[in-house]
Amino acid sequence: MTRRSVHIGLAPIDWHVQPSQLPRFAGMSKADNPYAGCMFFVANSLGRRLVKLADESFHPLGLTPTQAFVLMSIGREPGITMTRIAKELRLDLTTIIRTLDKMKTTGLLYTEPYKRTVRLYALPDGMEKVAEAKAAWKKLRIRYSHRLGTDRTTRLAADMDLAYLAITMLDPE
Repeated sequence: MTRRSVHIGLAPIDWHVQPSQLPRFAGMSKADNPYAGCMFFVANSLGRRLVKLADESFHPLGLTPTQAFVLMSIGREPGITMTRIAKELRLDLTTIIRTLDKMKTTGLLYTEPYKRTVRLYALPDGMEKVAEAKAAWKKLRIRYSHRLGTDRTTRLAADMDLAYLAITMLDPE
């Protein structure tokens, strides 16, 4: 397999795939795609692709990506609260509650009341899934980093995080 640089509007990217394997629209300029300069369009397009990759990564474990990240948070910090997980994962508390309800029925975790919230703990099956989820997450990151390069992936994630924080400051939820 030969490496080729493909220009997609920024600096050339050294893709680790044949150009013929890239989507036909990858080389479009802003003139070809009037939405390519819109952060909303680009972020949603990228998000849909990343969700597909994440679904493929966590599906063999019987988990959704959200369930996997919830479990990894509980594994990292046993007794973490629902509110803290919601903030970490940047999800509504109602989404976390629905996710937790499904996970409790499958025997992955249990909850303990704590003040006005609950603390979350993984059951033995849940702890096994934590290790599997971490491995699947690592493979997911390797999969997209292989396409973009580790440095670019790190920079993009940091830039997107800063953009999220800046937009949230302008329009808090």
